[in-house]
Amino acid sequence: MPLVTIAVMLVFNRRPAPGEWLGHLLILASITLLLSKLETELWYAIVGLMVVNAISIVSIAILAERHPDNISDQPKVRLRFTGAVLLVTAALFLVARMAQEGLGESGMDQGGINWHLIIAGCAVGILLRAPSMVLSFWSIRLVGAQNYIASISLLPLLGMAFEQAAFATGILEVSRFQIGALFLALGIVAGTMLVLAARTLTTNSPKK
Repeated sequence: MPLVTIAVMLVFNRRPAPGEWLGHLLILASITLLLSKLETELWYAIVGLMVVNAISIVSIAILAERHPDNISDQPKVRLRFTGAVLLVTAALFLVARMAQEGLGESGMDQGGINWHLIIAGCAVGILLRAPSMVLSFWSIRLVGAQNYIASISLLPLLGMAFEQAAFATGILEVSRFQIGALFLALGIVAGTMLVLAARTLTTNSPKK
C-alpha cells in the first residue's frame, strides 16, 4: 500500500488522505518485523524478490489503470491489451530463465534447454496466468490500482490457510506455519483497512 500510494501520487497526482499515514506506518512496521524473522542465509534473496515483486505488481496495476486500451468499453480491445502484456512478461521471464540456466552449474551447455519446464510454464500461463490476468485487469479497471492492491493484501492469509489445509490432509508433510507470522499478516491487513477507512472518510466528508 505505501508503494502504490506513492506511485498513484506521482502518476495521477492524487494526494493521500490525511489519516492514511497511520495505516501505512502499521503496514511498514509489520513488514519490518516479518523481515527480521527471516532465515539469515536467505534474507537478501527473499528481500530482493519481495522488492521486485512489489515493484512489478504496482507497476502493472498503474499501467492497467492508466492505459487507454484497458479502460476501453470494447472487450476485444481490453483482451488484446491483456494478451500483449502477458506475452511480453512471459518472454521476459523466459529470457531470464534461459540466462539463469546458462549461468548455473546445470546450464544449457550441459543439459540443453529444459523443454519440460518450458511446456509446463506454457500450460500454467495458458490455464492459470491468462485468466487471472484478465480478471485482475478487469478489477483494476473497475476499482482502481489502490483498491486492487488493498484487496490482494489478503493473499498471505489465504496462502496460510491453504498450507494448513494441505498439511491437515497429508499433502504436505511439514508445515512452516508460525503464529507470529499470522499476527504480522493481520497487522498488514489492519493497516490496509485503516488506509481505506481514511480514504473513505475523506471522500465522504462534505467539501467546504
